[in-house]
Amino acid sequence: MSALCPKCGGKMEEGKVPVPLKYFMSYKSERQRHFSLDTNVEKAMACLDCGYIEFFLNPSVLKAKIKELS
Repeated sequence: MSALCPKCGGKMEEGKVPVPLKYFMSYKSERQRHFSLDTNVEKAMACLDCGYIEFFLNPSVLKAKIKELS
């Protein structure tokens, strides 16, 4: 089963962030402090019709980083 684009309903193609950019593509929750580490983007999806892009990270890693703050 292929994923459908949330913007136009087109087919989404799975991919990844190239290694040199991987270190710049990360996410940090607003609840994390400035000195805490970002969570790396691990997967990407792109719509073959409209070009919409989604990025995915490991939710367990992000939850653990947020829990450290509690």
